[in-house]
Amino acid sequence: MSSDSDAYQRIGPALDRFQEAHFWIHMLEQYYHMADPFRWHLNVFLKAIKEVPQLIKMTLQNEEGFKAWYATHANNLASNPLLSMLAKQRDYIVHRGTLQLNSRGTLGITEGRGIKLGLAIPVHPFEDSDVAMERYLHVVKKNGDFFGFLAEDEDSLPCVQRVALARFRG
Repeated sequence: MSSDSDAYQRIGPALDRFQEAHFWIHMLEQYYHMADPFRWHLNVFLKAIKEVPQLIKMTLQNEEGFKAWYATHANNLASNPLLSMLAKQRDYIVHRGTLQLNSRGTLGITEGRGIKLGLAIPVHPFEDSDVAMERYLHVVKKNGDFFGFLAEDEDSLPCVQRVALARFRG
């Protein structure tokens, strides 16, 4: 059997793919308010994260004791609801369709940590948060700022908080 350092060297491609997934998840943070780039970065994150265990299996499958060890861990991964859902979504994206997010949002004010006061609004999955804010500004111009989201306050800023739930279309 090879030394641990040899095995570590052989799983280099899996470690690289894990770092790639790490990169893509941080890009999701950067593109949180931009609908299409967010969706595209989520797509490649899902692809990268699913490939990590597959690369480990390919490189270590002939190691003594690996198959039994991997079977236990693969079962644990498969039974994890989040990881299972991510894997299924990745398979759907690659083989059958595109990722479309089911998005909702809250327009409100923040003091830097979450929304202090907000109003739930529909935000189309392919609509950037700036467009949702522009829609609110149009309503304010016509009807006034009933909630005071745009009131001058040195501690508060208007904001849009989004929640995206993945769904797929073929």
